[in-house]
Amino acid sequence: MIPASIPPNETERLAELLRYRVLDTAREPAFERITRLASTLLETPIALVSLVDESRQWFKSEVGMGVAQTPRELSFCAHAIHDTTTMVVGDTHTDARFASNPLVLGDPKIRFYAGAPLTTPRGFNVGTLCVIDRKPRVFSSKQAQVLADLAALAVDELELRAARALAEQRAAVLQQTVLIFDNLPQGVVFFDAQFKCVYANKAMGEAFDLPPEQMLGWTPERANTHVAGLCDDPDEVLSRMQGVREVQTGESRSSIFLFARPRPRVMRRTLHRLPDPERPWLAMWTDISHETALLRRSEQEASTDALTGLPNRRAAEAALNTALASGAAVSVALFDVDHFKRVNDTFGHPVGDEVLRRVGQTLAGIARGSDFVGRWGGEEFVAVVRTEVDGARAMAERVRAAVELLETSAGKVTLSAGVARVEKLNELGAVDAKLYEAKRSGRNRVAS
Repeated sequence: MIPASIPPNETERLAELLRYRVLDTAREPAFERITRLASTLLETPIALVSLVDESRQWFKSEVGMGVAQTPRELSFCAHAIHDTTTMVVGDTHTDARFASNPLVLGDPKIRFYAGAPLTTPRGFNVGTLCVIDRKPRVFSSKQAQVLADLAALAVDELELRAARALAEQRAAVLQQTVLIFDNLPQGVVFFDAQFKCVYANKAMGEAFDLPPEQMLGWTPERANTHVAGLCDDPDEVLSRMQGVREVQTGESRSSIFLFARPRPRVMRRTLHRLPDPERPWLAMWTDISHETALLRRSEQEASTDALTGLPNRRAAEAALNTALASGAAVSVALFDVDHFKRVNDTFGHPVGDEVLRRVGQTLAGIARGSDFVGRWGGEEFVAVVRTEVDGARAMAERVRAAVELLETSAGKVTLSAGVARVEKLNELGAVDAKLYEAKRSGRNRVAS
């Protein structure tokens, strides 16, 4: 007996066999029909769909063999997978490769063998369709062709089986994925390669105020139109909505939309391009109203003076930059509570805090809607006025006079103020100089 050698492409061949996921599976009618046909048409008592792995030949279907597998070293098929055409052994007793083979000397007493390789579309021989007889035979070229044709049918069945298994696997994954996405608070939409919506979860339906199944078949443009209709300015929304088609593989792009209907919300849409050929585009919609409110509150707190409730110095500098960028004339007034240290030392800090709050309220009450007023720091306040110096001075004088009339727990308090025209943020030194001038001139006055 001469065992078959290992094919030079054995590693790849075995990988191809494993790809089918067919080894050790149950019998299936399609393969049973093929072995029955082979046995009947070629008039042999034994027919096998034989798959050769690293240590055995395993029979996906067998007629007349009575066993599920035999060792590879005894296998006739291990020789046949080296060929591109049907291998025929007319009489095993006269062939040195098989004469002493236990399968020849003992059951099933093989005297004749013909095996057509199961050649996959990728060119690998994963096994054979073979027929066996217990007596020598002459095998015609016509019979060899019949066996080869049936072997090709067996390969077709392997391919169909693999395709079905892959489809079932993908369906299972999709089903599991749907279950996962259905329980997400974010709205999720998948688009297929033809840019049609193939899935929308429950949260998506809530976000869009319609049953999610109604979105199936929508294009991204149809979804965009629907979103625009939920906002106050549909034309503006449509003009800045980036399409799914523009997103490249591996990218994520986000946009923020202010929904007005069916209730006011802030929604973030994130577009993803996935490496999935069946569902390559994903859009996720997240309600970020709460987070946006917290951020705005945080930003407001970061720019608000906790004692007076007025904007703080940071906010004042931002307001000054905005005013300067407008191109209008901008003047700045700085106010200082006169002898404030004496108030704290004499009456205590709670009374000092009351004085600052009262001054801040007075300043805010006199300012126009276009003016910005805030606490500059300590006992100093600031006003950014979009006017020439004369208009700002008049405003500052009204504030000074109103503060002089206040009745506080510290008694009467007064303000000094400095006013100057400003064209750049770093020109505030001129305003400081005018404030010090007002103080040196006796306080409770405005210098400009």
